[in-house]
Amino acid sequence: MPSKLQSNGTLYDDFPWVHQLTAPKAHASAPFLPWHRYYIHAYEKAWKENCDYNGHLPYWDWSQDFQTFTAAPVWDPRTGFGGDGDAAKPSTVVDGRCIVDGPFAGTEALYYAENIQPHCLSRGFEQDERLQELGELIRPAVLEELMRESAFETFAPELERRAYTFISRSIRGDFSRYTGPYDSSVISTREDVAPLQEDHDCGAIGLVANGFLFYADPVFFLHHANLDRLWAKWQMLDPEYQMTAYRGKANSFTSEPASLADLLDVGGLLEPVPVSSVMDTTGGIFCTSTRRRGTE
Repeated sequence: MPSKLQSNGTLYDDFPWVHQLTAPKAHASAPFLPWHRYYIHAYEKAWKENCDYNGHLPYWDWSQDFQTFTAAPVWDPRTGFGGDGDAAKPSTVVDGRCIVDGPFAGTEALYYAENIQPHCLSRGFEQDERLQELGELIRPAVLEELMRESAFETFAPELERRAYTFISRSIRGDFSRYTGPYDSSVISTREDVAPLQEDHDCGAIGLVANGFLFYADPVFFLHHANLDRLWAKWQMLDPEYQMTAYRGKANSFTSEPASLADLLDVGGLLEPVPVSSVMDTTGGIFCTSTRRRGTE
């Protein structure tokens, strides 16, 4: 399926392209969760309307794999997305190596950062003690404690920080630029982690430009579906208040306060909508997607 937003590429490429364009505003600010909720809704809708897909966007609950990350079912070569890169081969991008099994083995990305740099879709799983340290960030007990935080402006950035630190530094390779324009206040350094204790027609690859990774790895969408699920669960803990709780910076480039009237722009994938229209996953624009966003 050809791109609908660009003169080349595929429909799949449109999604990494839009994320790259909007990452500086959507990340590290109040719109992070609502923007990505609308964004993955657009992705699911595109599959249904263009790729004869009748299901719902699945999620990967990585907290269930915090101790056995490399053996997680999502990496299964037959029923999942393939596993780690080939340890016997040289590094391609940021400690990543070519994945050699699963449906995306042999897939080529054309760019990395702002450079034309053809390379195989790459992962480089972290190992041993360092991987266990990262797993502490998303341990179920830690997330359960975070879910008890009633302030959106505390809950949302902490969920973002923990999830992205774990994902980008555990998978590496093409996920290493996964976090876009984060600075040290958003993403933990190695020293920060220890104290916490606590159908081919639609394409399958993205691009990179202007320093932000175009998410070549489709596991990205399962990761964000899980973040959306966790936010929905948090909202339902106190729906009278938390269903409309939304505070923080309007975007990462301003000190202006966020508002439910602020528009969520997904770069032409769908029409812009106010934040208020994506707060309730059980109706409105999400009425056909509630199974994915359940609070089980």
